[in-house]
Amino acid sequence: EEFYMMTFAIRFPGILEAVEGFRTGSWADGSWEDPRIVFIAKYFMAGSMLFYYPFDHMVYLGWTVPKLVPVDAQWCFSYSCRFWVVYLIADLIVCRLKILELRRKKTVLQICGISEIKREIEKQTIECKLRYIRIQRLRSFCALLPAIKWSFDNEKEALSEEEVFVNGLMLIEAYMALYQATVFSELFED
Repeated sequence: EEFYMMTFAIRFPGILEAVEGFRTGSWADGSWEDPRIVFIAKYFMAGSMLFYYPFDHMVYLGWTVPKLVPVDAQWCFSYSCRFWVVYLIADLIVCRLKILELRRKKTVLQICGISEIKREIEKQTIECKLRYIRIQRLRSFCALLPAIKWSFDNEKEALSEEEVFVNGLMLIEAYMALYQATVFSELFED
């Protein structure tokens, strides 16, 4: 259970990232032609996290020091998960919009008058981004069911035996995140 609580503690700086993402739209991960990508990333993804993190912090404090912070931690947990659901749905929409845009760019590459070498390099870059986004979409799908379930739980049971399937989805999501971070790290190097 201490490991589980640590997952809450390491999310304390997340509110600062959410503020930055809301202010700048940086959660869109790059420049995109479709303005809906930045709009959704800014107002729905980062915006939902502006509410998620304070509830998440109250959960941590309510479960670790309930006498010091007398809050209904389970109620806060449910509400933090509801904002997480908003984030995940927005992420799925953004992933879809990015995939559509990258497919359009790939089609345009076939007809534009650039050298074959440059075309192949651009095509490989687009394919790499598409793989990254598809993994991101799978991660969001894996996290969505647990987030919905935990949004309506009435008691702290996230580590119970009945949660094997839900926790299994979260384990798959964690493995995909690790894979995504290691294999695709070159996409984010400057």
